[in-house]
Amino acid sequence: MIEIFVSSLCPDCTEIIEDFENKPEDFQNIEFIDITKSMFNLKRFFSYRDHRNEFKEKIETGQVGIPVKIIDGKEIIFM
Repeated sequence: MIEIFVSSLCPDCTEIIEDFENKPEDFQNIEFIDITKSMFNLKRFFSYRDHRNEFKEKIETGQVGIPVKIIDGKEIIFM
């Protein structure tokens, strides 16, 4: 499973959100999650961010850590 976490409020996410809206076919079999759409989405993102070492530097530098792609709950790719 591939999850992409973004926020409609984040300027760093603008391009990927536009890509998703303009070419949804490029995102087949990918769950596209806006963390600011619901508390459920935000908590889901935090379940990774608060427990994965890959996010440590993002947290320490005051970044949220999005946009990010998470593959099978294991591989984390900052976009």
